[in-house]
Amino acid sequence: MCETVRHHRTIFNGFFVQTILAEKSYGAPMAGQSKTATKLKKLRERTGLSVREAAAAAKLKASSYSYYEDEFKKAFLPAELVHALLPAFTRNGVVAGELLALAGLGDSEPDMASSPDLPLTISDSATVQIPEYDVRAAMGDGFQVDRETIKDLWTFSRRYLAEELRLNLRNLVVIEVIGDSMEPTLKSGDRVLVDMGDRRVGIPGIFVLWDGDGTVAKRLELVPNSNPHKIVRISDNPLHRSYEVLAEDTNIIGRIVWFARRL
Repeated sequence: MCETVRHHRTIFNGFFVQTILAEKSYGAPMAGQSKTATKLKKLRERTGLSVREAAAAAKLKASSYSYYEDEFKKAFLPAELVHALLPAFTRNGVVAGELLALAGLGDSEPDMASSPDLPLTISDSATVQIPEYDVRAAMGDGFQVDRETIKDLWTFSRRYLAEELRLNLRNLVVIEVIGDSMEPTLKSGDRVLVDMGDRRVGIPGIFVLWDGDGTVAKRLELVPNSNPHKIVRISDNPLHRSYEVLAEDTNIIGRIVWFARRL
């Protein structure tokens, strides 16, 4: 087996991301459908995602994604595919290592014999894992993001997120915030849960947004009767000024709905 390393650059919710992916060559394809293809299908079915939804997560056509479940013959999936699927799969109950193993990136190779297609256990159905990305939201001047990876997985009560907070589990990510412009509401080092499906500035709140130079966390409100529409970006810390911008120039990533802090 040989291994080469290449750089992959893409865009994630408005900001540039550069990752280094290891490409592995495993020689000739296996005869017939591989066990890896079968395992991918089982993992996808466990998440509850349809083929079309999984394809969208991987930025593929449904027919192209289906190839990896139905016709793929090699021992390991492409690393790019696995990294693209990881956020959607992990937030729907799949352990990251299970999916990474299908690309030979985990601690061990996928073992189909030890992974029967069992129904969900109580713990599987009661909890959900939300990925934390190595992308920090700056509370202040922001900073350039040039690398993005999943650095951790946070386990939440599925009932709490879905019933208490009324959130769509597929839209959630955890990130770290830095700076003091939102104190005392948010402090540097806090972890925040971001609902990327909620960008409704008409309902005031604290959002993560891309300001052209980096990611920032700000309280946003629509300016009443403004034409063209304007948004005021508010810092809770009085030492930092608030300012107005055109709504069309505001690239909102999502609403902050929860935070964790060390006491």
